[in-house]
Amino acid sequence: MMATFIALSFRSSHVNAASPASGTIAPTGPVAPFTGTWNGTASGTGSGGGEGTCVEGVNCDTFRLTVAPGSYTGKIIAVKIQWTVAANDYDLYIHKCPTPASTLAQCNATAAVGQDVQGAPQTQENAAIDPGATGVGDYTVHVVSFATTGPADQYQGSVTLKAQNASRSADYVSGGINFSPNVTTKAPVASRDGEPSSRTDALGNFYVAGIRGFPAGVDLWFVDLNPTSGTYDPFMRNPIYRGQPDAFSPSNEADLGGDGGGDVDLAVSKSDPITGALPNPPTLAGSSLIAANISTQKSTDKGVTFTQNNLGNASGGVPADDRQWEEFHGNNVVYLFYRTLAPAVTQIQRSTDGGLTFGPAQTAGTIGQAGYIDVHQATGTVYISGSTGQVCHSTVTLPTGEAAVYQCVQAATDPNGVAHLFFVVKVADDGTPNGTVYACYSNDHDIFLVHSTDKGVTWSQPVRVSNGAETKTSVFPWIETGPTPGSVGIAWFGSTSATNDDNANWEVFFAQSFNATADVPTFRQVKVSDHFIHGSNISEGGLTGSANRNLLDYFQISFDPTGAAVIGYTDDHNDFDGHTYVARQISGPKITGDGRRLSRIRARHPRRSLARSRSRLQSAALPARR
Repeated sequence: MMATFIALSFRSSHVNAASPASGTIAPTGPVAPFTGTWNGTASGTGSGGGEGTCVEGVNCDTFRLTVAPGSYTGKIIAVKIQWTVAANDYDLYIHKCPTPASTLAQCNATAAVGQDVQGAPQTQENAAIDPGATGVGDYTVHVVSFATTGPADQYQGSVTLKAQNASRSADYVSGGINFSPNVTTKAPVASRDGEPSSRTDALGNFYVAGIRGFPAGVDLWFVDLNPTSGTYDPFMRNPIYRGQPDAFSPSNEADLGGDGGGDVDLAVSKSDPITGALPNPPTLAGSSLIAANISTQKSTDKGVTFTQNNLGNASGGVPADDRQWEEFHGNNVVYLFYRTLAPAVTQIQRSTDGGLTFGPAQTAGTIGQAGYIDVHQATGTVYISGSTGQVCHSTVTLPTGEAAVYQCVQAATDPNGVAHLFFVVKVADDGTPNGTVYACYSNDHDIFLVHSTDKGVTWSQPVRVSNGAETKTSVFPWIETGPTPGSVGIAWFGSTSATNDDNANWEVFFAQSFNATADVPTFRQVKVSDHFIHGSNISEGGLTGSANRNLLDYFQISFDPTGAAVIGYTDDHNDFDGHTYVARQISGPKITGDGRRLSRIRARHPRRSLARSRSRLQSAALPARR
């Protein structure tokens, strides 16, 4: 009871704290008179600098939580804040106090042991305390009113004792795969080019597009990864710049111009589900975003020229939108997925001309930030995912052939959230009747994978993918599937730092599995990057976040025709801002699962030395949207 008395006596001397100012939780739950909830008291309307510059009692306040001694085996303390208006944005940070006598300022100055800084629109943030990892004692729950209407929509906080998520165990293998020296694709006169979308088609044409930010547009590069061609570039040393498929002010006469570009996504056509026919070259579809609408582009000559539709989604969907994704079904059908601005409602549109024009929108309701979209080629079932951890699949095929009517299921949960950053869904064309559906996510500490074999109706327990001291903190996962059941490749940013803080050095990791659906799968993990690609914290809050924005919000992975993994990612180790880099697997097991390994190709020059970066400058908010 002494711990309870100390915590409660703290309330009267800190008028700028939350209401009540403190409370205690034990292995059995909240300790009376604390009921497990509190209210915010800050009166201001926003702290653009985030936690580092907020003023206590004005645009941030603190709740002090004492975690009483006892056994927390199998338990975790879930911390949630929630409010009413989705357009408002609160950020949540949890800090461990150095000593019981530490002041609030001293506690909040320590590295965060948990945080959720997702941007609007949404109405809650979630983080967690794991006493088994960080110990008992005093913690502060620091809530920042990043952009709010003030007391008119004040948050309510709660702490709940929960069982830790049950998960499958895995076996981990280190090494045995090598990647080519990392190469930048830096565009002419571009001060930044990041958040790359990348695709490799069935003939080995690799494309990667990065954003400069509206209205500077997007840039595109091409690399030939066809081993039978005369221009095969297995080390990706010579990315060919294709110009800007979308920009408000084109940089040269060959560019088409458009309405600028924020977020970008690419898609490449697949074999016809019935005939197996594949165009040569396959169609390349692209889309780029500003708040007004999503513009779309299409190329049938490997990105040399584009046909552009500046109206994009607007003719059949909602013009004001955010974070678009797209995927082909066969040769000509493309599905486009995005969400509206607050309230954030899903929109799915279909194109029958290779992604140039789109018809009326379907919806799967509200599932948070748009995670990703994929299409099972054999059945035409469309899957989408959201930051709430839900995966939705189409259940009806209209007479036109369009997938419609969506059923949404909770695929994964975590006390620390499942959206650090995108909650990604993929369906494998692996020979099974419905394909294996996977969802990959970070809980701000580890990378997890879940799967479904019944079209996303039921889901497996999660399995941890990331492993070891090299990647204690792991964020921004992306997944691609292989051609056999259980074959997947997953990439992410990882750091030896225990938290996503300003002392972290980040590298790119890759894990491969051929039995990801097994009770005890095996993951082979290696580093992709040959240097530290970023030194600082990483923003997970999009434009509304206050952390370092140099790496933006995601990067992607694909496989080329030889079965090698190909990755494009953002890297700021050699600049004040991020640029797109690429790397390709050059040795080790192929994702094709035929028992063969890629024959290692020897480079003709020494591997570049490791470069250590400390890019601590907070970049200006890049005018691109999550």
